[in-house]
Amino acid sequence: MVRFIKSFIILFAFAWLSAYAQQITVKASTDTTKYKVGDYINYKLKFSYDKGIRINYPSLKDTIKNLDFIREEPPVSHESNGKVFETHNYIFSKYDSSIVKIPSYKIGYTSPGGQGVLTVDPMTITVSTIPVDTTKDIQDVKPPVEIPFNWALAVIILALLILLAIAGYLIYRHYKKKHQPEEKIIIIPPYELALKELSELDAKQLWQQGKIKEYHSEITGIIRKYFEGRFGFMALEMTTSEVLKSLETSGGSAVKELTEKFLNNADLVKFAKFVPMPSVNTEMMEQALSIVNNTKPENQVQQKNEGENV
Repeated sequence: MVRFIKSFIILFAFAWLSAYAQQITVKASTDTTKYKVGDYINYKLKFSYDKGIRINYPSLKDTIKNLDFIREEPPVSHESNGKVFETHNYIFSKYDSSIVKIPSYKIGYTSPGGQGVLTVDPMTITVSTIPVDTTKDIQDVKPPVEIPFNWALAVIILALLILLAIAGYLIYRHYKKKHQPEEKIIIIPPYELALKELSELDAKQLWQQGKIKEYHSEITGIIRKYFEGRFGFMALEMTTSEVLKSLETSGGSAVKELTEKFLNNADLVKFAKFVPMPSVNTEMMEQALSIVNNTKPENQVQQKNEGENV
């Protein structure tokens, strides 16, 4: 009786373990058994197991060493009637021709009934090179394919480049104009310009070099130009009498007498070939300076003096 009970227990345990062993399966496959050198070899493991089973997935990169490992795709799984169906896809390749036997290997798992091991069946695939027809002659490499020139596209691109260039130039000009410092126009008062020119004429020493006519022409030209800027009449184009008459109506009557003497001396030299004494030439410069200093605006003189005091 005891032997019967022991036998029954052993048979029950064997039947229970056998039944649980059927609750998990694995199948290996490839998309084909014939490949060309360099092709991607899609190696799949399809698992089917009850919920509650945990599989210890192997690292096929280290397990299958006679193929070149490329990558492992994310697993895909779904459940149905309490079972889990899971697919693992591995990408390999082979860069020389040969018959490749993918070896068998073990996959461990843990179930409510204990630990177990799955055995993955081996597979054989063929990797071959591209067949060469030795009966045909060797042909030249095909020439490059000529692509016809697209004139419409070229015109569009050229137009866009021109528009971009114009836009860039306008932006640059606007930016430069906006950030360019304003130019200050400095207006020199007529009296300052006249004094400067008289100083430069005196430094030339024309009459000392015997250029008396040139000296008198230049000095009277400076004063006539000063009258134009100061009083606003065309003194350079007027005769001496016309200049004197204009001074009476333009506010320069205070120096009319001095101006008359000044211009008459110059006219004698220029038109009557009069040769004056050296003292007359010196007096001409003094008279010119006196004419300018006695007719310059009072407000400008005051501003100049204030600026010098500062």
